[in-house]
Amino acid sequence: MIEPEFNLLEEPWIRVRHPDCGVEEVSLKTLFAHAHEYEDLAGETPAQDFAMLRLLLAVLHSVFSRKNEKGEDSPLSIGVLKSKALRQEAIRRWGALWGLRRFPYEPIDEYLEQWGHRFWLFHEDRPFWQVASVKEEILRGKLAYAEATSKEKKEKGEDDKKKGKNSSKKITEDTLTPNALSKLNGEISQSANKDRLFNVRSGNVKEELSYSEAARWLVNINAWDDTGVKKANKKEKLPKSKIGWLGQLGCIQAVGSNLFETLLLNLVLLQDGEEPWKEVEKPIWEQEKLSKKERTGKACPENSAELLTWQSRRVLLNREKKRINGFWILSGDFIESDDGPAKEDVLAEQMTVWKEKRQANRASTYIPKPHNEAYQMWREFGGMFCEEQNTHLPGIVRWNGKLYRELGVQGNQHCTYRIISMCYDEKKSSTQNLFWDQLSFAKGILAEFSLQSDSAWIFDIKKAVAYCDKVAEQVGNLAVHLLLAAGGILEKDKSQKNVSVAAQEIYYSRLDLPFRQWLYLVDPSVQGKEKQNKILEWRDRAKNIALVLGKEMVREAGTVAFVGRLKGKEDEKRYYDAPQAYNQFCRELSRIQMM
Repeated sequence: MIEPEFNLLEEPWIRVRHPDCGVEEVSLKTLFAHAHEYEDLAGETPAQDFAMLRLLLAVLHSVFSRKNEKGEDSPLSIGVLKSKALRQEAIRRWGALWGLRRFPYEPIDEYLEQWGHRFWLFHEDRPFWQVASVKEEILRGKLAYAEATSKEKKEKGEDDKKKGKNSSKKITEDTLTPNALSKLNGEISQSANKDRLFNVRSGNVKEELSYSEAARWLVNINAWDDTGVKKANKKEKLPKSKIGWLGQLGCIQAVGSNLFETLLLNLVLLQDGEEPWKEVEKPIWEQEKLSKKERTGKACPENSAELLTWQSRRVLLNREKKRINGFWILSGDFIESDDGPAKEDVLAEQMTVWKEKRQANRASTYIPKPHNEAYQMWREFGGMFCEEQNTHLPGIVRWNGKLYRELGVQGNQHCTYRIISMCYDEKKSSTQNLFWDQLSFAKGILAEFSLQSDSAWIFDIKKAVAYCDKVAEQVGNLAVHLLLAAGGILEKDKSQKNVSVAAQEIYYSRLDLPFRQWLYLVDPSVQGKEKQNKILEWRDRAKNIALVLGKEMVREAGTVAFVGRLKGKEDEKRYYDAPQAYNQFCRELSRIQMM
């Protein structure tokens, strides 16, 4: 029998950063009691921090959907309140919590104590966010596979004794070996096939984890794991493995000046800032029965806490002598539509960017839009913050916008948003890259996003980004023309595109800091002529940066490009030279309109 060990409510395991940049491990109870004293989460990676943030939010949703800021029973439920009254109470409750400047400790502590028996990292039946029977499921699958293989060989007349290496008699629980920790550890994220060339860990530090480290990576792998997980039984016809739920999203979160503010800004008490949640909050620790089978399809939950603690993987930590030396894993739950596995219209998910998916003879749907690792965050401003037809903004953005409108904000106050994305290989079987970015601007800009008015700054900011895109396109064209003038050969359209994209990326990198500075200084209360001057200020700066870059490109093209040459087919030849290319570039820039 396994004795319960390492309770996450009392044991330090979550890494937080203090204002002096010191990092400390704290327990769940300590974190909520002192969240206002911490600057932010400080896990090993931003992806781990985002997964941890969602775990903490699940706790807050479960508490404050049932109790108010005073700890009194006051469910945010249609059965208790009418829809309008519920909306008003949700806004009021959030504002009251914000006004406290710290979390009320008693209701949170009472809730955690109630479910404390589900927060043991090691437990006979319900280890935290794990499935105790994973090893048995893997063994069952391997035995079934070996039996099926042996049966096939007998039918073909093969000698099972000589060729049956997968004979069921040779497979026992003792012969199974757990997965190496290098896959669980997100700092390494290494497959079992080959070592990474430059590793952040080596030796025993790579092969073992402390309880606190393992707990953090457990939360991380449930959220971001790739599809490298194998089926327990290869003969079973199971749905195709999917990457962890967060890996499918274009993740976005609000960021406050301390951890208390960050958690509260991401606490969406009304779905999309408008509608009450349809179901009672039910995080994974409140669910009486957890599915043990791999790759289990489920309908999209209509409560936030369940989605925040979605069990994308069936995991079980393997320990020896107070250290974690491996883990067992299978694919877990996936969201299933009426037509089968899908991630369409999962609008209960509040922390992702959405894009419209149009299909012939079918109603349009919305699917999560992963972030482009080649894009700075401001280049996707319109999709994240601008309410338009045929788009659906992240629920957290809509909720924050409603709060700023309902509760009022001062013009000089700023908000910050952060995006996080994991990049996988083509088959989604291994992680390739992790990137994140953040952007700050005046809260008043977000408060007006629902206004369909020419006076709304948010549309002008979107136009400013679109202007940059048009200028970047001309920078790319100039790069192609200069290459042709210098004698370059572009036999395929792909080569031409690569030359253009490389030049555009240089332009965007030079725009990055100036645009962030310009956006940060935008005052949404400024209108009229002063507003137009501010917009023209950015247009002129973006154009001048392009002109300077264009001159540099001409110089670097050299004297051969300055002289130029004929290019093209016999009947379609055209003369390319650097002066002509630059003059055309300048003409095209002058034609681009921002409005």
